[in-house]
Amino acid sequence: MKISTRHVRDVAGEEDSSPVYLTFHLGEQTLGIDVRDVRELLVPGKITPLPDAPICVLGVVDLRGTPLPVVDLKAHLDIPSTASTHEPQILVVEVAAGSHRKLLGILVDGVGQVDEIPADKIQPCPSIGISNWDSSIIEGLSLREAELVVLIRIDRIFGDMMDELALDGPPA
Repeated sequence: MKISTRHVRDVAGEEDSSPVYLTFHLGEQTLGIDVRDVRELLVPGKITPLPDAPICVLGVVDLRGTPLPVVDLKAHLDIPSTASTHEPQILVVEVAAGSHRKLLGILVDGVGQVDEIPADKIQPCPSIGISNWDSSIIEGLSLREAELVVLIRIDRIFGDMMDELALDGPPA
């Protein structure tokens, strides 16, 4: 399914609506992030590796003349790689880095859809079963058409990383 940035922004901008999430696939997991954090979607092109970068930092891509750091969220969250039937994409997201926001590319196995998920349909995450993840990155869980969607907080995953790794993506 193709999702345009305009569609993401239009749905998220509606007044008095439920939270809106962009779902995506990592391995066999379906995750969702707040669409207000999504800037655009890119088809992966050439990713230029960075010397001495951590394993989850794949390198940089050219975003209209500006280097955009790209990370492998699957590696960062320790999600096993599996054969995917989806088309890989790079989510360009805005991440809080100190007092300002920076752009960061996240390689995902495929993009799902834009979903409005009412707050009463978001359940807290159980403390069992997420031993590899910091529970503060999980906003909650939602069941959609018999599929469990893990709603994540992208700033909590990458905010500190942007400073720690000196990832200096372009300003948002």
